[in-house]
Formats: sequence, structure tokens, C-alpha cells
Amino acid sequence: MNQYPDKSRELKSLVEAFPALPCVYLMKDQEGTILYIGKAKNLATRVRSYVTGGDGRYQIAFLMQRVDTIDKIVCGSEDDAAILERDLILKHKPRYNIRLKDDKAFLHIRVDRTRPWPRIELVRRPIADDQADYFGPYSSSNEIRQVLDVIKHVVPLRTCTDTIFSNRVRPCLEYQIKRCAGPCCLPVDEGEYHDWVQQALAILKGKTGNAIRFFEEKMERAAAALRFEEAAMLRDRIAVLEQFSRGKQTEFAAGEQRDAWALHREGRNVTIAVLTTRNGRLADSKQFALADAEAEDEAILETVLEQHYEAVGECPDEILMPEELQNTSILVQRLSAGRSARVVLTAPKIGSKARLVALAQVNAREYFSSVFDGELRYLQAANKLTELMRLSQTPRRIECVDISNLQGTDVVGAIVVYFDGVPARREFRRYIIKNQ
Repeated sequence: MNQYPDKSRELKSLVEAFPALPCVYLMKDQEGTILYIGKAKNLATRVRSYVTGGDGRYQIAFLMQRVDTIDKIVCGSEDDAAILERDLILKHKPRYNIRLKDDKAFLHIRVDRTRPWPRIELVRRPIADDQADYFGPYSSSNEIRQVLDVIKHVVPLRTCTDTIFSNRVRPCLEYQIKRCAGPCCLPVDEGEYHDWVQQALAILKGKTGNAIRFFEEKMERAAAALRFEEAAMLRDRIAVLEQFSRGKQTEFAAGEQRDAWALHREGRNVTIAVLTTRNGRLADSKQFALADAEAEDEAILETVLEQHYEAVGECPDEILMPEELQNTSILVQRLSAGRSARVVLTAPKIGSKARLVALAQVNAREYFSSVFDGELRYLQAANKLTELMRLSQTPRRIECVDISNLQGTDVVGAIVVYFDGVPARREFRRYIIKNQ
């Protein structure tokens, strides 16, 4: 007897409601253990290939025999999904994911403005309690290196390490090709240098308009002088900046902690989603469902928020809400108890924080579809069963019993229990029948 129940029909029904959005999906077994974590640019298309037979690989069919449910986390972009997928794999170490052979993290950009002559450097991991500005993480190292190369042609910041900088006695090649002002050996105005740093930071934040205009003017002059190769090179630099500005640039301080909350309601059914971000990257997602909720949205959010942080035992530095709460000061006081720093509770309307709340709203809405639409399907099936079996009332508890044997020997029995269409896994039983 197959110890894994056939869930293909339920999974196919679940996948039909999946969004065509960049997502990370988590395949779990009956006990809730994560078996596999993957990412998808289009979640519906990707996961549908698993539940409809896969691509012929034996390991896919072997995995799907054990999958009981599939959870999803909607991400802002494919790059965000790739970063979150890697973080979750390293955190949960799913059995069916390929083990990463190295521990290299995604690249970040670090700019320490507390130094006399700041420089832009690439690092793998931010330093906790650092005063520097960090940007990233970036899933494409080639793309970000191209952007840094373009920045070098806009502002002449130093690139050498502190050790080389303090021991240099004459300018290096970077100065000769006009990609460094040479503050190591030459008199450079410190105020002007910090203006260059601000220009570089603006580009890293996605504000590339001034830099693009700078290169466009140079390109037009080069084309007018028939220097077409130079004009083509400048055109390529403009393309790099335009592509970078269209992407999602993230600036954060090392050790920064922020959660974004959202609520979706239809009638008396409510779902709540919280996105956890750490060091500027999406780290996790949790969802909660409430049926027949009579309280106002604000009261529900306050209650769930308090209970959540009490259960996890820690609270982030900043909490982003979809709307301002009337009891914000009281809630902040409770959440800040026992912390050295006061919790910040805000409802952003613009910028990256508002986009994070909007992403949480998408997750809350998608979770609503998977929870309460499934409940509706159960009610329809239960009503049909009541009609077919001529029952006096709609069944809420259903027990299924099966007996199997191997040519009259090795007899086993199993019972599965569903209550209101939801598996009551603690009541599942399997029996070895010895006396016949």
C-alpha cells in the first residue's frame, strides 16, 4: 500500500488559483516539513508543470508523491525571488534541494561616509552595527560591476584599499586615465570630493537622470565630431544606467530590521500577511486567516500584531502598517517593553516602504484566495455529498478507512480524518493487523 495519499487532484485545484507573478514556493509534506523550495517568474506556469507530470525526470515524480501542500510568497521582482529562495534554502535546508557548495552571499555595495575619503566597495556580507551605507543585495554581479564602472566615469572617487591609500607616494594609473582625483598624493578639495560621493550615492539609489544627461551631452558631441566608436561606448553606458534605474535599488543600514503588515477582508473573512525584511532583503513571510471576524480591521491588526510578536519573542526596529492606528502610542509602548530602542510604527504612503506594504497586501490577498476559496469548494462538495447520500444534514467530520494486503498477508489499515474540509492530521492512524 502506498503510504503517501494521492494529492494530485487537490494540488491541481490549488495551482489553478496561483498568480502569474514572481514568487518563491515551498512544497511541504503532511507534517508541514519543507521538502523543496523554488522560485518562479510566473508561479502558475512553473508549479503547474510539477503537478501535471513534470518534465519526465524521475526525481520530480518521486518528490510530488510526498507533497501535501504548496505555500507561496509573492515577491516584487524575479531578482527578489532569487535572493529570497537562496536565503530560505540556507535557513531550512530542504531535503530535495541541491546543497549549495559554497557560502558566498549576494553582492552588496558599501560606502563609508565617516572616512575622510570614502570609496565604493563590493562586499558579500554587511557588517552589523556599521555606520556605512549599504545597497543591495544584487543577484547579478555582472550588472552591478557595469554600473560601478559607469560611476567611475562620472565621479573620480578612489578605489584603492585604505592600506594602499595610506602608503602611496605618487598617483596610480587610475589618476592618469582620469578615473580618480588622486587624494592620496594630490591636494583635493574635501568638500568637492564629498559632493562626488553624493552624486555616486544618488546613482546607486536609482536617481540616474543627471548622469544620463551628462553622457548624452558627451555622446552628441562625439557624434558631431564623427567619433562614432566613442559615441557608441557612451550610448552603452546610458543603457546600463537606464536598465539599473528601472530595477529595484535598496539602501539600508547593516542590521536593519523591518516588518510590513497588510490585511485583506471580504465580508467577515479576513487574512493578514506580514513580510519580514532583514538587511534590506525579504527574509520570510507569514499569513493568518480569521473566519467570521466581527471586529474592525484596526482592532484585528492590533490584536494579531501583539500576539505575533509575543509568540516569536522579538520585535523589529520598524513596523510598517497599511493605515495609521488610533492606538499607535499605546501599541508602541507595549512592543518596546524590554528593548533598548523604541519601536517605530508608521504607515508609509510613498517610497520603498510603501511598496513593501503593497507587496504584503498582494500576499494577504493571495492567501485569502487559497484559504477561503478552498473553503467554498469544500462546501460545494459537501452539499453534493449530502444530496447523493441523502443525508439529513451536511457532514462536518468525515473519516475514511482503507484496508490493504499483499496476497492475503501483511494486512494494514489506515484512517484519515477531515473536519470542515481540513485534514485533522493528529487523528490520522495506521494499523498493522496481525490476527485474521
